[in-house]
Amino acid sequence: SSGINAELPLRPGDIKGGKKNGVDFIRNDDGSPSGICFVEFLTSEDVQLALAKDKKYLGNRFCHVLKSSVTERDAALEKQKEALSNITEPIVKLRGLPYKAMESEIREFFPDLEIISFEMVLNDLGNCAGEAFLEFASIHDAKEALKYFKIKYLHRCVDVMKSSKAEWLSEIPQSSKVTKTVDDIDEPIVKLDGLPANVSKNQIVDFFFGLDCKTVQIVRKPKGDCNGEAFIQFGDLETTVRALEKNGEPLEAGSRDASEVEVVASSLCEWRKEPKVKMEAPTSAPSKRKVIDHSSYSSSRHNDSYGSSRHNDSYGNSRNNDSYSHDRRIKIH
Repeated sequence: SSGINAELPLRPGDIKGGKKNGVDFIRNDDGSPSGICFVEFLTSEDVQLALAKDKKYLGNRFCHVLKSSVTERDAALEKQKEALSNITEPIVKLRGLPYKAMESEIREFFPDLEIISFEMVLNDLGNCAGEAFLEFASIHDAKEALKYFKIKYLHRCVDVMKSSKAEWLSEIPQSSKVTKTVDDIDEPIVKLDGLPANVSKNQIVDFFFGLDCKTVQIVRKPKGDCNGEAFIQFGDLETTVRALEKNGEPLEAGSRDASEVEVVASSLCEWRKEPKVKMEAPTSAPSKRKVIDHSSYSSSRHNDSYGSSRHNDSYGNSRNNDSYSHDRRIKIH
């Protein structure tokens, strides 16, 4: 069947081995889907029913259903096996990841395989661009990972294909990689700079989406606004290294106008220091209050400043002269 990359909508009894074991998907040399699969049925009547689906839609895909043979299928599977076994580097590429993909959840798909390096391709907003690269400890582990072919993650089907270090670096240039490693930092603490005055803890936690923030402290001015800095403590050094990769990204992933946030390694000693409040120096001497008696300037519209006669203000409301004059006697210099 040409153009098919999903399970056929047939009853399990129609297919030899059922839908799980009776459908053989063919992959390209790099492990990506070729759009072709072979299906073996139990009876010739079932074959005729399947051929009637030629040029029909499978989901939103138009596909052909053609008659084949065991010989053609076995030859295609053997060729695929040879191509996938010809792996020179233990690197696998994932394609089709959702933008909210998390490294910890992806690692769970390969629980018995040792992953020594992981990196996602990010878009301009800092979200997953749909692809990720994994380096395994051995060629054997990489071959085992390729057997997964497709993994279901959230609402997406993710392709698993072989890759190389050259392809990895071509999509994620070495210059953009973080040079910090676990050996370069001593404590699981980072410092943020360049935060807006009204930043909240939830915004900072969302900024480190996928990482476990143990403690978040925003450094504030006397009036309560953020002075642009914050300290975050993580659970381990590995998570801290991943947090440092956020350096230079905007606080809000969906905002292109937001300023970049600086993320640097810090320490508990720096955290405990008295924070430097970023406030502008006053341009003039402190204000002084001076009371001026305006009683000598009382107009004919009301009595003296201590009189109790009533008059109408500019809005036509009746007011007491004494309270009105009292308000006028306070002036700020």
